[in-house]
Amino acid sequence: MSNYQPSSEELKMSCVEPLLDTWGAKKNGADWCISPAVDLTNSTVKERNTWLAEAMMSTIKAFAPLARAYRIYFDPIEKIDKLSQGEPADDVIDGILMQWDFEESYETYLERAFQALKSYPLDIYILYIDIDLFVYVRTQKSLNKPFRTWVRRLSESIVIAKLQISLDDLMNYEPFLYFAMGHTLIYPYYDKFDDDNTELFELNRPLLAAALRNWEQAFNFEIETEGFPGIYKYGFLPGNQ
Repeated sequence: MSNYQPSSEELKMSCVEPLLDTWGAKKNGADWCISPAVDLTNSTVKERNTWLAEAMMSTIKAFAPLARAYRIYFDPIEKIDKLSQGEPADDVIDGILMQWDFEESYETYLERAFQALKSYPLDIYILYIDIDLFVYVRTQKSLNKPFRTWVRRLSESIVIAKLQISLDDLMNYEPFLYFAMGHTLIYPYYDKFDDDNTELFELNRPLLAAALRNWEQAFNFEIETEGFPGIYKYGFLPGNQ
């Protein structure tokens, strides 16, 4: 069941406010990244942006058992460079922000983003993909029985998860893919309060593992990690390991 993907009806379900009882927000809680061996040194802008578009689609497909994209956005490198140097950037083509509206099919939304990336005429700084997680949580209406639903933010400043794709080294155009979570939902315990989070951890652990395995297979390159003790490339180990 870990590779189960949300149906069309489930994809359009609204996010809920989860009960933060045995888990909670943790800034920079866990990072997973891939640096695929792709040579874009002598590529054109169109080739680089096409690679970003294809990498976006492969990543979103890999994470489909766990996540949906609801906002995709980017700015050109030229604009970021000018702003960082205190120069006006009014003459630079604007970046693009694509928000998903439930009135639009999810597939149409992703295709729209794919085409926008491919046809963008400038080098992109970082492609940001804001995501919701389809996970087991408890709510005020379901205190004792976790159920699977969509969650988005834990606070105004903390999103539940995010994806980023960039060409990290702008001299050599080295690709870098990044997935981060800012919470302990898929961790055995919340160490701040010593709360036992085993139930939610066990329910959500296979969902995270399936997504990360898919991601690694899609790019044929090993995942690297950073975060809580017990983190490994497919999630977290149980508290007794």
